[in-house]
Amino acid sequence: MRKTDLFKDQYLEIQDEEGKMILGRIHALESRTNTFLFESKLQKKAVPLSHFLDKLIFVYYTGSDQTKYQFTTNVIDFIEESSMYRLSIPEESAIMKVQNREYVRVNTELECHLFSLIEPSDAKIILTKDISGGGLSYISKVPLVLEEKEWSGVIYLFKGNDQVSIPFQAEVVYCEELELNQYKVALKFSQIKEQHRSSIIKYAMKVEVKQASGRAKV
Repeated sequence: MRKTDLFKDQYLEIQDEEGKMILGRIHALESRTNTFLFESKLQKKAVPLSHFLDKLIFVYYTGSDQTKYQFTTNVIDFIEESSMYRLSIPEESAIMKVQNREYVRVNTELECHLFSLIEPSDAKIILTKDISGGGLSYISKVPLVLEEKEWSGVIYLFKGNDQVSIPFQAEVVYCEELELNQYKVALKFSQIKEQHRSSIIKYAMKVEVKQASGRAKV
């Protein structure tokens, strides 16, 4: 058995692109069609089961090595009489670790609006210095007020030609003084939807590949 293999009675979390989630388990594996039946056990939000039909789905589960994995798939069918979904099982190469990948950090400038929880009406518009699935950093001309440890914000991420808004809440990890009266501020995400974290991770990995390709040509 491979560590990423799915098995009967395994618990999963499925989530759509809007963040609506359902918890449940695998009722049966269907090897002939490479699909499985998913039985809902607990809804994190009041979501009708038919809501996920014909939508892109993010699936999260813990493998036999106790590592959290994820993959994307589609709901093929909704069996109303038994309240079950039929979902496709992807190729093993399409199953990705949630852990470790989260810490791929790349230098990139993305527009971000930050709002202090102390003064939420006062927006700070910054460009990121680097970003990962776990947080971001930016360069500031003024030191951060020590009391302002918690922030909410929106990152504007590019997916192809489209700009996507990613809301989050974060805590200040450190504020480091640099040369020329500048400060590096690091924030750690404290609240962010998993599909938004996944979008950041995928973006970071694409940037990393492009940067590595550019270095190889020098």
